[in-house]
Amino acid sequence: MKKSVYLIIVAAVCVSGFWISAPKTKLSLLSTVVKYWARMRVSKPSSFVDEKVLKQKIAVGLPAWAQEQITADLSKFSNITPKELDEYFVSENDTHNRLMRVKITNSQLETIVQDPSILALKSYKIIRNMLEFLAENHYIPDTDFILCLQDFLVVSRSTPVPIFTFAKDITVPVEKDLILVPDWMNLRSVSELKVRIAYANYLFPWEKKQPYLFWRGSLADSSGFRHTLVSLTKEYPLLINAQFSQNNPAEYLSEDQHVQYRHQITIDGSRATWERLVWQLRTNCLVFKHQSNQVQWFYKGIVPNVHYLSIQDEASLLKSIAWSEQHPKETQDIIAHAMRFSDENLTIEDMYHYWIGVLTAYSKRMPSLNE
Repeated sequence: MKKSVYLIIVAAVCVSGFWISAPKTKLSLLSTVVKYWARMRVSKPSSFVDEKVLKQKIAVGLPAWAQEQITADLSKFSNITPKELDEYFVSENDTHNRLMRVKITNSQLETIVQDPSILALKSYKIIRNMLEFLAENHYIPDTDFILCLQDFLVVSRSTPVPIFTFAKDITVPVEKDLILVPDWMNLRSVSELKVRIAYANYLFPWEKKQPYLFWRGSLADSSGFRHTLVSLTKEYPLLINAQFSQNNPAEYLSEDQHVQYRHQITIDGSRATWERLVWQLRTNCLVFKHQSNQVQWFYKGIVPNVHYLSIQDEASLLKSIAWSEQHPKETQDIIAHAMRFSDENLTIEDMYHYWIGVLTAYSKRMPSLNE
């Protein structure tokens, strides 16, 4: 973070009488400043990247779990041709999928969309900014690929086509062969959330947290377990505090405000959980993850009972909450593993590094680019 940013934060908190405020007020004040600072550059996540750190990570190489994920995602594709991409882009490009065609030639970026409204999307602007940064600084080779900017891909054909996506359901035939990449929402928010969550961790160490399983979120609920969780709040009000905040602003709490509760849970929305699990792993809270066939790019790196507790239903959730209360040391070990994984694998530099790795491996499977 640049020195000027620290000066802005210091000035803001001093003027507001920050040092005598209650923890929640301190957190709210800092969040306001940091979010404002970040949103001035919301379409330019590359401005948050520390190139020294990025180059160090490139020199070390991707972690084994990331290499395994990329290899698995590309396993069906050995001879990708521009013609194949052309045919797919025209036949399957509709309003829902919001497909973006990307061509990089001699480090120059070209993007193609059939629906002009895509050009105004935050997802498009953020991904384009990242790719421009990577191409212009020679981090990625010449390439040609298609990216779905929507939560999940809706297609009719069953023949595997190399399409990049932010999440997928490995049990859905047309999704299982998609190529996972870090999503635009995490690219946009991971840097400012890191600052906010770190301060929330300082204000709310474990012993000061409220002993609840806490959740707030949208009505999107592909598994149905979000609705189950909200209904459990009525049965177990001393254990669970879960509400839908969509269409109910009074129930909304920003991500850093969640840190004041000991237990966090992640449940799939339309497809996976996007930002939620990334920032939850950074908190000093115990994370519960509802078991799912929906995956994101980093899921091979996290392990049940090591980085989080896996739950399947109401019974396993209640059992896991009780286990945590009875096993404080094991609980703290899981929290420590989660935070270490986040620090080492889920920064903006890690996300850019993953994009570099997957595009480099993908491009080697396009013979026309290597002639």
